[in-house]
Amino acid sequence: MRRRARAFHDAGGSLDRLIARNDREGAFDELAVALWLVQLALGIAHMHAHGVIHRDLKARRPRRAAPRHASTRARKAAAALTAPVARAQPANIFMSRSGVLKIGDLGGCRLVARPEESPCGGAYGSPLYLCPEVWCLRACTEKSDVWSLGCVVYELMALRPPFSAPELAHKVLNASPQPLPAGCSVELRDLVGRMLEKDPERRISSGELLGWPYVQRHLARWMRVARAPPAGPARHHAVSGPASDDVGESRCVARTFLQAGVYT
Repeated sequence: MRRRARAFHDAGGSLDRLIARNDREGAFDELAVALWLVQLALGIAHMHAHGVIHRDLKARRPRRAAPRHASTRARKAAAALTAPVARAQPANIFMSRSGVLKIGDLGGCRLVARPEESPCGGAYGSPLYLCPEVWCLRACTEKSDVWSLGCVVYELMALRPPFSAPELAHKVLNASPQPLPAGCSVELRDLVGRMLEKDPERRISSGELLGWPYVQRHLARWMRVARAPPAGPARHHAVSGPASDDVGESRCVARTFLQAGVYT
């Protein structure tokens, strides 16, 4: 299993590497981010349908985060996180050279069908992607993964996490993230906002996420691209916008992935 994961990682890389590269070269195209969102939404929805919560979905290698001005419960959560963060592995969203995403690092998953593991209590995960309820040492649910995915999508568009140190826990519990860049569509802004609802009762579920019109539209697009013939010549074609035919659209998406650094 480790060899398979390593082979997949070496073939393409992880979002950590791509974000680090784009920190220097500019933001990702929204089309690429939307198609990655679709794949990740399908992945976590499949896990949730089988009673599995990932609990540690992340786009970057986690850093230490010890909030200075936070509640006692949030401080306890931060203290519980410092040991695993010191041994943190790279991002657990891996990408093939063709832009296909895979969710890894399943060792911390919980099977909520088991009474002794439901609800998931305690502090577990990477600080930048922890939802408010976990910072407060309350139960994590499937919607905790939706929060983490919202953080990942925000970071892909803004090239920065929605909340960061110092006072990370305080910001997660009380503050709103900075607006997404001006080039981001209103639809995606609204969707990310629903994924980052602080109240888990108001946050959308993975099933609702898959049914969201923005996701449905790009899911249909991703399925057309996935079924299209390989877009080998994409490296040498200049495509100004989305094409109407499947092959042309596949080349357009491949060019977008090339700009994001997937093929290099």
